[in-house]
Amino acid sequence: MAIDRAATLAALRARLACIQGGGRTAADAVPVARPVDAALPGGKGLPRGASHEVAAAEGDSGSAFGFASMLAARACAGPEPQTTFWIEPEPSIWPAGALRFGMRPETLVVVAASGVDSLWAAEEALRCPAVGAACLVHPKPLDLPASRRLQLAAEAGGGIGLVLVRPEALAQPSAARTRWRIASAPGTGMRDYDLGQAAWQLELVKAVGGRQGEWTLIWDEEDQVLLPRAAQPAAVQPARALP
Repeated sequence: MAIDRAATLAALRARLACIQGGGRTAADAVPVARPVDAALPGGKGLPRGASHEVAAAEGDSGSAFGFASMLAARACAGPEPQTTFWIEPEPSIWPAGALRFGMRPETLVVVAASGVDSLWAAEEALRCPAVGAACLVHPKPLDLPASRRLQLAAEAGGGIGLVLVRPEALAQPSAARTRWRIASAPGTGMRDYDLGQAAWQLELVKAVGGRQGEWTLIWDEEDQVLLPRAAQPAAVQPARALP
């Protein structure tokens, strides 16, 4: 059955209108990890009211999805949680997996859109004060005018825009305030039922008002924090195979 484009866009407008009055009371930055935050503008974390690009290593989209989920969850956290929009041509986000990184499924709105429709949806979401984060999965590099529109929309609404791009997109000019390259790193099994903790090799390749840097970080799911590998407990035992 064909999708009614007009009806889909109207439903998205209605959803945004329902949550329009949210207001923003959180801090002006989204914390990432202590050593990373120090390299970002202001030294407190990822700037709100800004667009950010995340590129995963070839064939490693899961690391970018996990990192974006964590940032979106932190951007939307608070006494009155804000909404995350996840926009993708064929949505592949797994809510249960995103939950691992702190995202609350009830605050997640998934939009199936591509091309100009996906850009429109991201801009509309970012302009809404009740949207803490809009994640746009974009298979092709954004041109400079499109990236500027996303940045202006984020400034208007006060949330963060997260654009998940392919690695080659980082070679193109962009209005994004930060640009990241991320790859999986060897994790650490912590419990018998763990496959291992998520671990990322994170590179900040652009930061307006900040500085570039590289870090290897491990996600502590229990405490919901990113830690440098050296900060992991020395007595960690390898995970044993389940019987």
